[in-house]
Amino acid sequence: FTTDSRSAVSEADVVVFSAPISKMESVIKQVGPFINPNAVVADVCSIKWFVTDALKKYSASKLIIPTHPMFGPYVTSIAEQIFVLTPDESVKNTTQYKWFKNYLIENWAKVIETTPTYHDKMMAVVQWLTHINMFTIGDTLRRLNIPVEETLQFVSPIYKLLISSVARYVWHDPKLYWDIQMYNPQVLVVHKKFMEVINDFSQAVETKNEDKFIELIQATKDFFGEKNCEFGQKY
Repeated sequence: FTTDSRSAVSEADVVVFSAPISKMESVIKQVGPFINPNAVVADVCSIKWFVTDALKKYSASKLIIPTHPMFGPYVTSIAEQIFVLTPDESVKNTTQYKWFKNYLIENWAKVIETTPTYHDKMMAVVQWLTHINMFTIGDTLRRLNIPVEETLQFVSPIYKLLISSVARYVWHDPKLYWDIQMYNPQVLVVHKKFMEVINDFSQAVETKNEDKFIELIQATKDFFGEKNCEFGQKY
């Protein structure tokens, strides 16, 4: 163990960057030039485009494997967990990358290979859309001044699951969620579309337009398709 990061990375065979999203680039810039040129360099950031660019720009080693483990530190096994890998094509052919990918697969992890841009596009949906739903539901209850405990007296299984999810998200550090919004430029595309959908449903109810309300839900049902709807009924 050492508190000298530059010394640590200069002697390491593998360097993994793990820091708050807002600090990632500055940390990479600070120690990247001192990395062993033959080292494997990775990160575990949930945003990939700017971190990947920083690694390419500042790392003395070009054997870079941008990585996003899609789970938290409470997980005790990587079996059935998703790892998103976004390396350059040239890195995919290296012995080190092939070993790492095979290690994950052999231990029953699910590996998704894609580009940093496509990863961030998916995260704008998977992360932001989830977060904004949780936060707006929770804040709506707060602004209505309806105690959560009272609503749970009238609970349905779906509502109970929903409230437990809201509580889980709002309990965590809000700075993490803020960083996810700020450092993924594709979030704004989802944000605008989300507000458009909310407005459409609100207008349908306000104008008592039953046909429009049903049309919106039916269009979503058709989009999801039978397979995804069956998945929803199961879980």
